[in-house]
Amino acid sequence: MKCTIAVLALAGAVAARCKNDNCLRAVVASAFTTRHGVQDCSSYLAVTVTPETSTVTSTVAVNPTTYTTEVETDLFTTSETTTVSTETELFTTQTTVTASTQTNLVTVTAGVNAAQNKRAVLASSAFPAYASACSSFEKYVSACSRVGVLPSTVTAETPLTTVVVTQTSTVTSTVLSTTSTTETAVVSVTASTATTEIQTLSVTETALATVTTTPIATCTGHTGAFRAVATQYNSQSLYIYANLLNGLIGGVTWQQGSTSTAASVQNKYILAIDDNGHLHVAYNVPPYTYTYYFYVSTSSSGSVWPQVEPKANVESAIANGAKITYVNACVNSETNQLELEAGGRTQILYCGAQLWMSNTLGSDINRGGCTQMFPTLTNLFTQ
Repeated sequence: MKCTIAVLALAGAVAARCKNDNCLRAVVASAFTTRHGVQDCSSYLAVTVTPETSTVTSTVAVNPTTYTTEVETDLFTTSETTTVSTETELFTTQTTVTASTQTNLVTVTAGVNAAQNKRAVLASSAFPAYASACSSFEKYVSACSRVGVLPSTVTAETPLTTVVVTQTSTVTSTVLSTTSTTETAVVSVTASTATTEIQTLSVTETALATVTTTPIATCTGHTGAFRAVATQYNSQSLYIYANLLNGLIGGVTWQQGSTSTAASVQNKYILAIDDNGHLHVAYNVPPYTYTYYFYVSTSSSGSVWPQVEPKANVESAIANGAKITYVNACVNSETNQLELEAGGRTQILYCGAQLWMSNTLGSDINRGGCTQMFPTLTNLFTQ
């Protein structure tokens, strides 16, 4: 008999556990692709709480705008035998003051405590129909908690009530003003005889003229050696530089000044202008003994990059009909600015550290943009 009771009790426990497992399986329901048990747990266990409406009224006093109306009455008392006049002025001033209206909107959010959340969750008893194996909402909540979803509370925005307070006041004031004025007029009449007299005057006019003479700038040659520096590119002090690659030829570039005292370095910065106006390197660049001249190609009318070669090479090429020409130079007598001309091109440009000559500000040069430079003469480097 005892064995029979024990078997019945065990069977009941197994049945209850199986029922709970059926509730959990209904929630998980991995075999049903259209069922989203975990997402439904989050939806059914979420409760929205709306706080009570909070109303705040704020009245702010501001400086009023004053409008003044003046009414002036002039009373004059005159006498034929006196020059005294009495003036009475009555002023009525009406001032209307309109107070500005300022509306303050104050938002107050009422908090919801944990106890309210708990009551709100427990008060809900709805759950999906596919979870009918759960005998109650509490069992459904328990099954959801076993898959990691707990009851949650969403607090809605607090309703707002706005109160607008407008204050208007009118102030009227009357001012009485009395002004008394006494005037005395004295007129003296003297009889005289009118005489017309004509005088002839001799006037000599001398005009003084101030003559301002403005010097006319001229571009002339320069008899000494010099360096040429410009600062238009990024405010850097950049010098015209004969960038000889192998001691024979090279291109003209812009370089920052060097502190080296070696002639092989400094002489590439030092320029001169010969009697024909041709620009050249003033001194030889050791270990070579050449005099280097600046020239450009004339094969096209576009922008060009000046080159440097020994004088003998340039002269020979020009004599044999090569399409090249000298770079001519002069110095502005007023600004000390070095001006260059190369086959009709007069604009001196910085284009990617190279010195280019152009008439179109380098619009045909593909070196990332060009900056027009205005070099001036400066002294040689000394240490």
